[in-house]
Amino acid sequence: MIIDKILIRRRKDVNNVLNKNIIKIELGSIIVIICIIIYTIVFSAHSISKHWTFNSFAWDLGIFNQGFWTTVNREGIFYNTCELHLVERGSFFGVHFSPILFLLAPIYRIFPSPETLLILQSLILGVAAYPLYLIGRRIVDRKTGLLVSTMYLCNPVVHGINCYDFHVQCMIPLSIFSSIYFYISKKWVSFLMSIVMALMIEEHIAYVIPIFSLTFIIDYLKNGEKKPAIPQFETIIPFFTVIFSVFWFFLSRNIINHFNPSISETLRAGRHFDIFGVDDPQRIPIHLVTKPIKIVDSLRYAPLEKLKYLMFLIGSNLHLPFLNPLLLLPAVPWFTISLLSNYQPYYSIGFQYPSYVLPFILHSFVVGLRNTRSNDNSRGHSLSYNQTAVLCLTASLIFFYIASPLSPSQLINEYSPAYLKPNSDIHSALIRRQLGKIPQHASVLTQDNIFTHLSSRSNAYVLPPSFGMDESEWNSSMRFILDHQPDYILLDAATDHHGVTDFAFGWMEENDYALNEISDEIFLFRRSSLVIESSSGFDLISSHPICAQFEGVDLL
Repeated sequence: MIIDKILIRRRKDVNNVLNKNIIKIELGSIIVIICIIIYTIVFSAHSISKHWTFNSFAWDLGIFNQGFWTTVNREGIFYNTCELHLVERGSFFGVHFSPILFLLAPIYRIFPSPETLLILQSLILGVAAYPLYLIGRRIVDRKTGLLVSTMYLCNPVVHGINCYDFHVQCMIPLSIFSSIYFYISKKWVSFLMSIVMALMIEEHIAYVIPIFSLTFIIDYLKNGEKKPAIPQFETIIPFFTVIFSVFWFFLSRNIINHFNPSISETLRAGRHFDIFGVDDPQRIPIHLVTKPIKIVDSLRYAPLEKLKYLMFLIGSNLHLPFLNPLLLLPAVPWFTISLLSNYQPYYSIGFQYPSYVLPFILHSFVVGLRNTRSNDNSRGHSLSYNQTAVLCLTASLIFFYIASPLSPSQLINEYSPAYLKPNSDIHSALIRRQLGKIPQHASVLTQDNIFTHLSSRSNAYVLPPSFGMDESEWNSSMRFILDHQPDYILLDAATDHHGVTDFAFGWMEENDYALNEISDEIFLFRRSSLVIESSSGFDLISSHPICAQFEGVDLL
């Protein structure tokens, strides 16, 4: 009891300090802003270092960089060549409807490079901590806001999202946190704007927003002090967002079908649910009812990995979100998909997918902290608010040490690209040297981890990796890409983790390509007859194809 009284007194002292204003800005806000700046700088530097050492990939940084480049240069609407074998028109909108990307295009127009996208992602994920701070301050107090925003910025799940290339899902936390804050603050116009922003991120958000809005309605009807006869904004506005989300979903599907009338099984992610027995995730609800035995089979697939996934999402919050199951309802669609899937990225950290559930987990966590504080004086309550807060912060730091891509511990060995470390060495320098020999306007074909560095052009192509496709589909995709007859082909057998170089070597034996240069298993090929522009006009460069047996790294 004495310790609790001391902690309560200190908590009041901390809140008094945080309430102080510096240049008309409260100290708590200043601390959060400083933390956001530090986060943005650290993760921007880390992500760019990974990119410069060829640990960024066509899927998906290359897709987005080429999409932005072609858009700002008026060569298509987020056109990319990575999935031409799946989307004939080449637009990213044939896979996902993400009009929010247009809002980032002016920034990319000024700074057209992959590094711009990596910095924007770090900034957007970092800034999401501020509305989360405001939520904690509004629901509990400033100390809680500071605690939960700090936990967010230290969360290895957030770091995993940040360190894996660029993905549009990085905007989900900011938009959802903002909508929660504007709703509890009764700022209805801002709430609607944040909901629209969330829907603009990706068509899948249209599944989440109706449930999200219904939780507000249910919570208001359940906890409202007095129910007026006339419906209030607390129920009218969320109900409107439900209707609008349904409209947005059908609009999104029509636009996707416009850009890609024939959506393949690969794009539908059908093979991610082979054990559950569906070839389209939209059939999951029906299958849950008609074949419940498949639920058991799916949950038994990689059970330890799925438990670890849940632990990283909720464990650092001491499972407080489970005290408010209503607020976790918007997370149910993604939890259902991830736990029933046989596709490991869906139930692993280090990918973009936790963005769909993390905001709702943290919102529920804040409300759980409020309930803990309200029970501080109750007999038999095991932990006080202050003790719970200290334990949560300690757990966050432990989880950071165990699972953050920035941690030196290496206590987990996630296969996600987010955990690749920057490694500047001679080999990377040799790749950059070969990149410098490819003319800016030449068409070029390369592999996954090099494509991003060549993606600021519309005629750069990538050899598709074999995962997610059967052998016949992969062979067909490879030949479709190779049939573009690029001017240059750049391959690095040393960093080819997908085995695509062997296929390319075999194809080049049958076609008119000459080896331009080789160094440290890095091969630069050129079409044997190329017309290039020189200072005096056009020159025809003729080269003689080499005669050699290509066997991967054993070449020469």
